[in-house]
Amino acid sequence: MNVINPKLFSLAPYQIAAFEKNGYIILPQWLSGEALAAMQQLAQLQFKKPSEPWELEAQLGYPGAPASAAHEGGYTTRRLLGAYRRDPMWQSYATNPSLKNCLQQLFKHPDIFLSQAHHNCLMTKSPRFSSDTGWHQDSRYWRFAKPELITAWLALGRETSSNGGLQVIPGSHRQTFLAEHFDKKAFFLANKP
Repeated sequence: MNVINPKLFSLAPYQIAAFEKNGYIILPQWLSGEALAAMQQLAQLQFKKPSEPWELEAQLGYPGAPASAAHEGGYTTRRLLGAYRRDPMWQSYATNPSLKNCLQQLFKHPDIFLSQAHHNCLMTKSPRFSSDTGWHQDSRYWRFAKPELITAWLALGRETSSNGGLQVIPGSHRQTFLAEHFDKKAFFLANKP
């Protein structure tokens, strides 16, 4: 199933400029209603009957998570890992020509690669047992010689600050941070400006 309109999508110059300045762009209505509904249905099914590999809230130990799997909510799934291999629909989304074209524009290079490491996942936030994710940079998960990474994040539901939606600090991708700015899990220290 081709989840994005078959017409090749390209970014406008103002969108590329916004990405370079802020470190992100938002593309509302990226998926059609039918494609989005199909992906939502698949995600709900996969979270209802999860299969490994996964990460449980209790395993992460972030603030607000259940203390262990033995505690109430301890088996709350945070991420279903390896999304690309879970279903052809996720593969179709991740390798869609429109997404590839946009990434080529942002990288200013025809050769781009899909990483299947950490952020190749379906993530959820449980109303009762989800933890807080500290401020961080996605590059903390990689040890690339050059910091050339773009995370393509797709919201399958309505995301707000009150339900755990993604938040970013515009322009922070251009700043250099030292090891002393981070805790042992590579989150920014809350007591630093």
